[in-house]
Amino acid sequence: MNSCSYSPDKIFGIDISSACELHDRGYKGIWGMEKTPWVIAKKRAIDTRLRDDIFKLTNSKFIANIYYFAVRLFGWSSLHG
Repeated sequence: MNSCSYSPDKIFGIDISSACELHDRGYKGIWGMEKTPWVIAKKRAIDTRLRDDIFKLTNSKFIANIYYFAVRLFGWSSLHG
């Protein structure tokens, strides 16, 4: 697991690495799988959980949504190598 990968593990002094590590574990369960409707739905659920967990830690929808949109846009590349 690589925590928050290319993004900061701390935002304004708040450690969000636990949310990122949980997200990494979720991705590990679907890593390398073909883009089936089930995998697409599972990835969306994993990404949504990351957003919700970051919101709980930071109390900022803005920050949570930045991370959410980043993984929605770029998460497939980390799932396939």
